[in-house]
Amino acid sequence: MARPPYIDKLRRGVGSGLVMVPSACCVVRRADARVLLVRTRDEGWWTLPGGLIDPRESQSDAALRETWEETGLVVRLTQLIGVFGGPEFVHTYDNGDIINFYTTLFAAEPIDAAGLDALAPLDPEISELGWYTLGDAFNLHLKADARDYLRAARDNVTGAFPEPRWVPPESAQPTA
Repeated sequence: MARPPYIDKLRRGVGSGLVMVPSACCVVRRADARVLLVRTRDEGWWTLPGGLIDPRESQSDAALRETWEETGLVVRLTQLIGVFGGPEFVHTYDNGDIINFYTTLFAAEPIDAAGLDALAPLDPEISELGWYTLGDAFNLHLKADARDYLRAARDNVTGAFPEPRWVPPESAQPTA
């Protein structure tokens, strides 16, 4: 996906170092329960439609906008599945830039079911898109984060978040 200008500005200051970015994506399901996946042109990974949240944009608006920009599909958000982040969501690009995504994941459905099988990518960074059963999706060359998102959708999770690993330092532990 093309880098937004505000990320370019950040990169001028921090170089390729780690940048934490909010993002949003959708698990779009049609009536037959198939989910919409997009394939990235650069690395060939399958993932969900979504992307970075623009400054002053809400997570829900970003999820709708990114889905439309990548696929041309207008969707209705139906549920908040969860919020994902942490070390498993760090990605290093070919140019060395490191990003830690913090993603808000929504369930969504197409507003208009006409033409769903004729969808074509709108974003030049997407090479193809397709509708898959959740079982078939796990057999694709999926990005690791997409696997986590699809697992949450498959398991009908709501309000998902990573299992906390943080514990207070020993000096702050309560004593008996």
